Amino acid sequence: MSLLPEAVIDTNILIYDTFEDSLHHKEAAKLLDELDRWLIPLIVLYEFIWFFKGLSVSVIDARDKLLEYITCRKCVVIRKGMEDVKWAISTVVEEKLSLSRFNDKSALFSASQRHPSCKI
Repeated sequence: MSLLPEAVIDTNILIYDTFEDSLHHKEAAKLLDELDRWLIPLIVLYEFIWFFKGLSVSVIDARDKLLEYITCRKCVVIRKGMEDVKWAISTVVEEKLSLSRFNDKSALFSASQRHPSCKI
């Protein structure tokens, strides 16, 4: 049995796992291997593809890597709703954060609403 049965997966975990020469590759791969379930908010998948676009990764390679994650039996894709967006932008304002944190806040709220075991 895993120490962590499930966790919300952020874009950085997918990136670090994908690129073996990344600084945190081993830690990301170990985390994904040890989890029973990956809770991946839809926005994270968009960010993952946008990251590939920024690196000029081929469409085919990006597709193949994305499909590798989302077709894994461990993967649960969480879709965002309007409440997620409202909460995320309000939290960014209340916590005086940069707008660059909007996606992270949105992903956390989305996961917490769909899976009560996730705490925000």
